[in-house]
Amino acid sequence: MRKIYILFLLLPFSLGFSQTYQFDFVTNYTSTSSKNKLAYDNVNYFNSDDFSYSLKIINHENELHGILGDRTNNLAHHFKVIKSKLNNEIQFQFLYEYSTNLNAINYDKDYRFEFVEKPNISGKEVVLKMYRTKKSKRPFLTQTLSLVTANKNLFPIYRLSVLHHFWSYNELIYPENYMVSKAIDKTGNQTCEINLKEYKNVDLQITLPKELKF
Repeated sequence: MRKIYILFLLLPFSLGFSQTYQFDFVTNYTSTSSKNKLAYDNVNYFNSDDFSYSLKIINHENELHGILGDRTNNLAHHFKVIKSKLNNEIQFQFLYEYSTNLNAINYDKDYRFEFVEKPNISGKEVVLKMYRTKKSKRPFLTQTLSLVTANKNLFPIYRLSVLHHFWSYNELIYPENYMVSKAIDKTGNQTCEINLKEYKNVDLQITLPKELKF
């Protein structure tokens, strides 16, 4: 994987400092649909010891933006991201712009999910099934997940990166130390393949200005 260097810049009006976030892991999941064959990157930064916050990089109209979601304080901090290269290495600069409220999704208390073990001689696979109620027999979401062993439980990385509608559903977690390396999502006649394209350890610290802009 190419090395990624990260710089964080505050706008001139920021005189004091308050909340600090530490990130030690970055991932890039790519999603490819059988319908249009287009691949989409999904880059996120995490603290592997604290998944209450994460940083997502978004490419919108050829401009990079960062959204730092703090699920403890229900805030989303928005950044302009400047990408550059130095000595053939990628660099990111994060410029704080503003903050918004982060509205958590209220899930029905009857929601349930299950992981079904799938025999596979080449590795560990499970099928994730999500049901809208405890009595539902037909899942509304089914994904086949390929797992790789990790030194801690890194399933939340996949949930927060890919399962966007369940980012605040903390109960959705595989109970062992694995990381999702691949997923196959089948909906009707369409298939979406999700692959863990890149991952690496990083040392990124972001400190917000004392006075946030809303």
